[in-house]
Amino acid sequence: MRQLYRQLTLLGTLVVALGVTSGAQSADLIGTFQRLSKSEQTAVLAQIVNGTGKPCTPSGSIYKGKDEKGSAYYTLTCSNGTNWMVTLVNDADGTTLVTSCEIMKRVGANCFDTWD
Repeated sequence: MRQLYRQLTLLGTLVVALGVTSGAQSADLIGTFQRLSKSEQTAVLAQIVNGTGKPCTPSGSIYKGKDEKGSAYYTLTCSNGTNWMVTLVNDADGTTLVTSCEIMKRVGANCFDTWD
């Protein structure tokens, strides 16, 4: 619960930083995020990961794609050798999810594959 609170707080910060009004839908937030430069996207993804208590000095990010519900998936690589899947969920709350790429690999998903 504490981790989710941190993620939502960071997303609220992202909403303010991007100038998205509080009534905006998550799709607007995702679209605004995707219009940022690659380096800005990487910095924001690192803020989301660091906000969950997982240390990451970003070394890059990869856009994986969107699912059928419009949620956007990114892989964040960190200089300490860790890698994270960050999901920007297309829901009314603007939820973000952070999952270790090690965990993703264990369940048969590759953080570095992109979708068509």
